[in-house]
Amino acid sequence: GKLSSMVVPSTMSTIGTKAFTMTFTDENGAALEASLASLKGYEYSNVDAVLVRQAGPEIGSEFTSGKLVFRVSSALPNEVEVVGYSGKITSLDFSEAVTDGEYSYSVTAIGENAFYKCRTLTSANLGAVKVIGTKAFYGCNKLTSVEADRLVKVGIKAFAHCYALSTLDLGDSLKTICAYGFYRCESLTSFDAPSTLKTIGSYAFYKCTALGEFHSY
Repeated sequence: GKLSSMVVPSTMSTIGTKAFTMTFTDENGAALEASLASLKGYEYSNVDAVLVRQAGPEIGSEFTSGKLVFRVSSALPNEVEVVGYSGKITSLDFSEAVTDGEYSYSVTAIGENAFYKCRTLTSANLGAVKVIGTKAFYGCNKLTSVEADRLVKVGIKAFAHCYALSTLDLGDSLKTICAYGFYRCESLTSFDAPSTLKTIGSYAFYKCTALGEFHSY
């Protein structure tokens, strides 16, 4: 009962049965089950021997910043994925956190179809993005360069039909390129594969007709 406060981060994987004897409630006093699904992503403060949830980002909620739409994927740490856009987008830069009200977030994923057939996009600095979803940049036919230092996974058809894509810097953490990942990237002349790369899916570089060099380091 003397525990003053605690944090249950989104990265926690298990809370066992009867891990706590203290009661948890939300901000309005409604009881919360002492389980991972109920508690993760929030800070709790002791109020009269009850651990009361403090205000924080709501996982799954969406917000708009500029022309981009984000979905909260994690709290404590605060992370979002890009799920869409409006208007004309010519460049992306996720090297810095995005904010929504009092909260700041790292952009760690590009969602499925997020920039599908975005005809105006020419460059993308993806910063801390780890996962690029299915068809995320499919048909971005003016996209010429992509930088993603922490990328782990390129989803199915993520860059398919990006005919102008010629410059790639995907860092040294890449593990998976799914099927058709770079299908018909006809301007891609070389690809540097880090030692972490374990899987190259079917047709991943199919019809990359200019690809002359494939390096592994």
